[in-house]
Amino acid sequence: MFSFALSRAYYIVVGYLTLAFVFMVGSQVIYFLANDPLCKASQEKVDGSFIATLLETVSVVLLIVTWSSVTEGSVDSPYI
Repeated sequence: MFSFALSRAYYIVVGYLTLAFVFMVGSQVIYFLANDPLCKASQEKVDGSFIATLLETVSVVLLIVTWSSVTEGSVDSPYI
């Protein structure tokens, strides 16, 4: 009996947050579970912390994009 329509912006924000969560979990899985196999496979040139750092950076960028889209118009910052 109670129904309401969610806007498209809501789904975009939830999608960004979900992607950020997936990238963060992926970075932790790679760091803790795939670190040794990656290090041995690349003859110790690349380890899991390098890939985990890249994935965590993507996660933080997605959080900043989400924050920017939520506060659109309410913050007059020239940097975002």
